[in-house]
Amino acid sequence: MFHKPPLLILDEPTVGVDSVLRCRIWEYLEDMCKNHGTTVVITTHYLEEANTASNVAYIQSGSLLVQSNPRDLLTKYECRTLEEAFLQISITRKHETRVESCETPKPQAIEQTAKNSLNLCSDRKKLIDLKHIRALLWRSQIRISRNPIILVMLLLLPVIQITLFCVCTGGRLNAIPIAIHEPDFDNHLSHQFLEHIDRQMIREDYYTDKEKAIESVKSGKALYAILFSHNFSDSFEARIENPYELTDEELDESHVKLYADMTNTAVSPFVHHSLLQSSQRFLHQYMSSLGFNPSAYSLPFSIQQPVYGAMNSSIYEFTAPGVIIATIHVTTMLFSSLLIVIERKDGHLDRALVAGVNSAEILIAHIIMLLFCVIAKSILLMIFSFILFDIPLKGSVVDAFAIILLQGLQGMSFGLFISIISSEESIALTHIPVLWLWSVSIYGYTTVPIIMCAQ
Repeated sequence: MFHKPPLLILDEPTVGVDSVLRCRIWEYLEDMCKNHGTTVVITTHYLEEANTASNVAYIQSGSLLVQSNPRDLLTKYECRTLEEAFLQISITRKHETRVESCETPKPQAIEQTAKNSLNLCSDRKKLIDLKHIRALLWRSQIRISRNPIILVMLLLLPVIQITLFCVCTGGRLNAIPIAIHEPDFDNHLSHQFLEHIDRQMIREDYYTDKEKAIESVKSGKALYAILFSHNFSDSFEARIENPYELTDEELDESHVKLYADMTNTAVSPFVHHSLLQSSQRFLHQYMSSLGFNPSAYSLPFSIQQPVYGAMNSSIYEFTAPGVIIATIHVTTMLFSSLLIVIERKDGHLDRALVAGVNSAEILIAHIIMLLFCVIAKSILLMIFSFILFDIPLKGSVVDAFAIILLQGLQGMSFGLFISIISSEESIALTHIPVLWLWSVSIYGYTTVPIIMCAQ
């Protein structure tokens, strides 16, 4: 009552109190109705209390006898008090019941009554009632309209995540530190080799000591260490011009030694591929300067146009699909895992069950509401990913939308399952990382044991 609710339902609020306090309670209720726009519904067996009410309803044995304004009732039944009016209504009702029971019902009436009874039984056995589902959806709409921040966060959280990913990850790799040890600056072939390095991707840090160059990789200052021997040019020329008389020492000095930090699997393969391409360009240029066919000294592989992807794809082109899938899956799972838990704690679930709504109707209503949210999030993710941040989409837009939508529905199913088995929000939030990590850890055909692979 202190919160001034729009609807107030009281069950015999004046039972067991004295007359003065009862009068004050009624005055307060009348003031709420007149000045604060509150609708008050009370049940009482003290009929004199209802004299000042705007509407009175007489109920007997679970059925409504009459409902009208108190003054209209007194005028209609020519009584001075509501007790006398109730007595007149009860007598009239009892007389009508006796008359109806004395009359013999016609066969058509009996048949119609039987049909109505059968229809009533069939309605009670109906598993899904569209009216119940419509009412539950209307209730959810009211709850969201009263707390629009929930809907805003539900739709914007995936957008914020994909935005941060695209902004922080960027396009091509830039300024990857590479330690280079070149002891003899007169090594003209080592200079030619370094000229073919992609300087947009690689930042060259020169070291005069070989051990310091290797130590920079160990300390995390560099991702690769490239070491040239002091006699690299002469040994490499001897390897090309007279390979049959080449000694083991000259063969070792003709190699470019790489010391790599392969723990960063997201960056190291791209740098490694770039260095291989640099070595191929260097070898082609050197063989052309000697008058040889450079193709004869290349690797025995002819790399054709990729079936999927591109030769020089950026790093987020590989990771973006996984991030989009994980974002739609986790955000939907997070929201849906708290729905039934919160309804159960607030008492809304019990009220719905008491009103005749079954668990299947509650679940269907939640699925319909979440389906619209998943569709909206999928559209927003595709707009931000493929239009604003220009992530390449090779294929059908419909197929991409279907994949994202199905992943959102999978997250919704996981979340509703968690919400059903959890009694508290903390328990539901604990189940989310367990189930999600388990589901993403077993993906991929090549990651499962051989005995589980199809032959």
